[in-house]
Amino acid sequence: MQIKNKNTGFIGGLLIVVGAILCLLLIGYIAQRLDDTYYTGTYVGQNTTNTVTQTDNTSNTEGDVIDVKCGIIVDTPVENAVTYSPLSVSGYVSGCEWDPVAGSIGTVSLYDSGEGGKVSGTIPLSVLTTSGGKTYFSATVSYPDTTSNLSGYLYFEHAGGVEAYSLPIKY
Repeated sequence: MQIKNKNTGFIGGLLIVVGAILCLLLIGYIAQRLDDTYYTGTYVGQNTTNTVTQTDNTSNTEGDVIDVKCGIIVDTPVENAVTYSPLSVSGYVSGCEWDPVAGSIGTVSLYDSGEGGKVSGTIPLSVLTTSGGKTYFSATVSYPDTTSNLSGYLYFEHAGGVEAYSLPIKY
């Protein structure tokens, strides 16, 4: 003789619902990890901001136009900052042909905006590390101390002939 429990059908149904929810969560997680993002764009130089067309299965629709930073991105110093010698320069490169060559990203030099003369030597941008598609760099630029906050710019050049980048500063 078999004893029937009223809750047997309810518990079985509940387990099916919980299993279905867990499967949907797993599928969502996998889909997010396999995010199919495709873009096309070219390096535009100043400000390193590119407009690209993106197809993104998670949040955007085909043909959305977004801004993507690529090329050389300088974290320090910031644009128009008042700086002092020795000046620590750091940032990263992220595609757009700004690839490392022989352990260096390129070079940086300080130029005077008024006379256009070179104020510092040409310093290599040394590669620190590569992570997540970005190659981080640093350099130390030394120049004669001034007390008058002269206007100048840091001139970043890549050995491969990629378009150069200028960052205005006060020195």
